[in-house]
Amino acid sequence: MKQFPSMCCILTALLLCSLSADAVTFTREDYTPDLAFEKRGKTAPQVMMYPEVQYKYALFQNFLGTYIDRPLFFNRALRYPAGKFAYNTQESYFRDIAIMKQYGFDGAGSLALPIFGLYQTVNRFLENDPARAKGHLEFPQFAFGETGSFAASEKQLDTARKILNIALKSPYAPKINGRIPVTTYNSGQIKPEAMKKFLDALRKEFGNTFAVTGELLIDWQDRIQMTKTGKWTPETQEKYRRRLTEVLTLFDGVQIPLAIDTRRNNYMTEPDFRIYDRHLLPMIKEAMRKKEFKEKLFGSVVRHAYVNHMSGVTHGEFGTARLRLQLDRLIKLDPDFIVFFEWNEFNENTCFQPTLCNSLALQRLIRYYSNLLKGNPPCPNPGDNTEIPPLIFSSREAYRTGEPIRFELLNVPDTQNTEHYQAALTLLDAGNQEIGSFPVETFDRSKLRAVTYQIPTEQFSMQTVIRPVLKVTPPNGKKMEFRQLQTLRIHPTVCTNYKETRQPLRDLILPAKAEFNVKRLGGNTYEISGSFDAGEVLASLEVTDHGREIFAVDPSNEFDRTKNLVICGTISTRTPGMRNLQIQVANAPGWKFRPWEQANISFGSWSQNGDTVNSNTHIWAARNQMLLTIPRSADRSEIHCSVNGERHTLKIKDLLNLQKYAQLYQSCRIDWEICHELPDIPPQIGKNTASFHTQAKSLHKYPLFQLRAVTISGKIWRGQAVLPEPVPPASEKLNIHSETSGGIVTVDVPSALIPALRYAVRPECGALLKNSFDPVFDAQLGGGFVYDEPAHTMPLPKNRSYAPVYTKDEEGKPALRFSGISYINFPLEAFPRGSFTLNFEIKPDAQEKPYVLFRHFSWILGSVTVYVKYDRLYAAFADRDLKVHSFASGFELKPGEWSNVTIAFDQKKLTFRVNGKSRSYKIASPLVPLYFKPAIFGGHTKQEFGLPPNANFYSGLLRRFEIRHNAEEQ
Repeated sequence: MKQFPSMCCILTALLLCSLSADAVTFTREDYTPDLAFEKRGKTAPQVMMYPEVQYKYALFQNFLGTYIDRPLFFNRALRYPAGKFAYNTQESYFRDIAIMKQYGFDGAGSLALPIFGLYQTVNRFLENDPARAKGHLEFPQFAFGETGSFAASEKQLDTARKILNIALKSPYAPKINGRIPVTTYNSGQIKPEAMKKFLDALRKEFGNTFAVTGELLIDWQDRIQMTKTGKWTPETQEKYRRRLTEVLTLFDGVQIPLAIDTRRNNYMTEPDFRIYDRHLLPMIKEAMRKKEFKEKLFGSVVRHAYVNHMSGVTHGEFGTARLRLQLDRLIKLDPDFIVFFEWNEFNENTCFQPTLCNSLALQRLIRYYSNLLKGNPPCPNPGDNTEIPPLIFSSREAYRTGEPIRFELLNVPDTQNTEHYQAALTLLDAGNQEIGSFPVETFDRSKLRAVTYQIPTEQFSMQTVIRPVLKVTPPNGKKMEFRQLQTLRIHPTVCTNYKETRQPLRDLILPAKAEFNVKRLGGNTYEISGSFDAGEVLASLEVTDHGREIFAVDPSNEFDRTKNLVICGTISTRTPGMRNLQIQVANAPGWKFRPWEQANISFGSWSQNGDTVNSNTHIWAARNQMLLTIPRSADRSEIHCSVNGERHTLKIKDLLNLQKYAQLYQSCRIDWEICHELPDIPPQIGKNTASFHTQAKSLHKYPLFQLRAVTISGKIWRGQAVLPEPVPPASEKLNIHSETSGGIVTVDVPSALIPALRYAVRPECGALLKNSFDPVFDAQLGGGFVYDEPAHTMPLPKNRSYAPVYTKDEEGKPALRFSGISYINFPLEAFPRGSFTLNFEIKPDAQEKPYVLFRHFSWILGSVTVYVKYDRLYAAFADRDLKVHSFASGFELKPGEWSNVTIAFDQKKLTFRVNGKSRSYKIASPLVPLYFKPAIFGGHTKQEFGLPPNANFYSGLLRRFEIRHNAEEQ
């Protein structure tokens, strides 16, 4: 079955093939769109194309730690002065504008309503530098919240008036036939009466000087109707014919939905274009011909993805297919406007901005469409080496066994002349042995064409890495080999990064020299060295471990870990507000403090006087982080930290021993850890060459190191992955859900990579629960207050401690006491989305109401809920279709007595075992979770997906807790 329904396609082929090396099967799809279109005499003289910009992100912020991507043209030198927080700076803003022009964009838009302050700021930037502002248009946009509860209040109207007054006076505001176009966000969710009141008030004051476009919203039930039946009933079609007329009557134009998101077997949703192709397109063409709608604006807001690595919600990119298939349809309409949503939203990875993952791929693709729509011939980027074909290679960096690997080879035309070149993809394993090769593909440089291969990962279940190598023969016959493509990582059970890496071959560094060496020194410490000559000016030379930055060449040597410890403190709270923070580091002369400088987070005012820092810090639902650099020689130093006068002390020698420690305060918590990763994006190198020799610690038993170089021109080099500790060959059977077949299959996977999380009750760790497998899975006692963690929006009593307290059982062994409002917060993927074993020992207090033991949940699914009702143990599994499957163990958990509880799931059966007695249920069809999520023990009583009404938190003791990412042997 084809991935996406196709329109305007000259050639589409889906073939079942086999890789030559090991007879591994794959599918091959070949797509070339028909891009001919007729001018329709539209309202706008020429299509206007621009991205919606989140001005809270800039090119200088510290994107490390929280995000999975960052701007390609990052530059710390553009950052505000220390202690003078700003969302953006004038220099960063204008550099972004210069980048946008390379796309063929006409300007940029921002959600001025309600984020008026940043709209004012960027307009002031334009006024301050008219030379660089020349040719740029700043599009105002109106956003109407996330819930549809907008009202035409005087406050909202006042903000809209201010926006229009600025735009009408600005030489940088766009005009279409004398009117300022204003696109909208979530206008389709607002009641027409409220929207009419809002627009009528503005029109009465400002007349026909602006044109607001409205969304044509597709209701959820009508999406389901298409998904289930493949068509709309006549009644549904008439409903949207009326709705389109209503939108065009109320607003000055329409934002056309091109696709809905549907899910077949994939974790990621796919774009489904059938509603548009079969029903909306004829309606829209009919409306365009009507006299009363002649002056209306027709266009669309397009996304290339939504990849939220925090919430798990993922609308896949599929190479560049999601974007291309939208633009292929839009071009046929000859639209008045196209809004690209969004330029730089790193929380959701919707970025059209060049990033390390996107490179300049989207710039090259959008520029091609812009030229086509505006009647310009295709052309190379300035400075391109045209001997290298205009080919873009795309694949995800990280995979979980069962998910299909996709490789996309996309030719983006840079000429109208027919010239042919060839490309062939080969796959290598960790030892550089060939494990597959694909057929030679012949591309015409003048034709937009995508060839996509898809391979089930279960065929590579014992591989940890796959190295793609692309061999290219350009028209001149001079063969080229590209080995500096991103290495793929495969893990049996874990993946939170569904972002594609898209790499134009022309934007690869062809280095004069590239050396990288790794040597184990003992334990988890490694000696790492490298030398690189890019042949052009370097922005950075970095080392990554499993995709996360751990070292970078730093001309300023800011952190110098040979002489210093770098400690990260993370402040979080359930009650947002200001806190008086004081940090004193005793016995550590010369220690330094600084905020993390994360995007969208102001640490607040702070000053350092001698060994003490005083700060007035704002804490909310984000990781507010700080960095302490302490001389290694200060082995007797202590951190004295007080929050609103409440003071606690942490000895550095204790932190070195534990690596992590968490301290509870009445109004917040602070999680301390030795920072072994790169603390900040590096300052630019500014030279063609760089070398380094350093020591680094890996957080993983089996590190995966890579050298990465980036030039200031935006070119990238990714070195061969180095695995200094080979994964042992011992294997075990794992039942997985195959996204290729849709069924459950059994594969062999490396036993050493199956997470076995044994959580130790150790009072010396503070409000933390450390595990035996990997520190990334360490849990918090209480906590979970940050965006999309379990306690982010969970109802909780105010001004209470949510952490279970340390105690001892009858034998004097450590245990945790749960109070009925306390819980443990487990991080993303600590609980898997497939086979599992959950084991714990509890001694519950007597409770009349049902109570929660465990949930794989934040505010939405997740999958599993474990609870007790009338002292009996139950489990519920809510699947990807939101259907709840309930299981009764039949076993009693007696109050005041210890119970050893095991719940095991191998995809084919679910087994309860309590105090040696067991009961199993056969699973008739695959139970597949909706999203990867955190997990929580002891609480979360949101009443849905199997949890009984009026459930309480757990009250009682816990002395052992384990999660294994496979079912125990029965």
